[in-house]
Amino acid sequence: MSGGEAGHLLEWRQHERDGSWHTWVSWVQTTGDPPRHRHKIVEVQAESLVPLEAPEAYPDVPRRVFGSDGQIRPWSPR
Repeated sequence: MSGGEAGHLLEWRQHERDGSWHTWVSWVQTTGDPPRHRHKIVEVQAESLVPLEAPEAYPDVPRRVFGSDGQIRPWSPR
């Protein structure tokens, strides 16, 4: 998404091993002539994204923890 595309935030996920936050985002990539549209879904480090709105605009986005044991579980604030 380095070309300035806008994506849809699907999930926040904190990695238990180091505390870093990642996000799952989706967007539509257009390539070729004639143009073709491809739906992309990726996990990226949250710090690499630039939000379009304030954090309060995303209250319904799920937050989960990726545990050191490989399990994904709900996130809860400390």
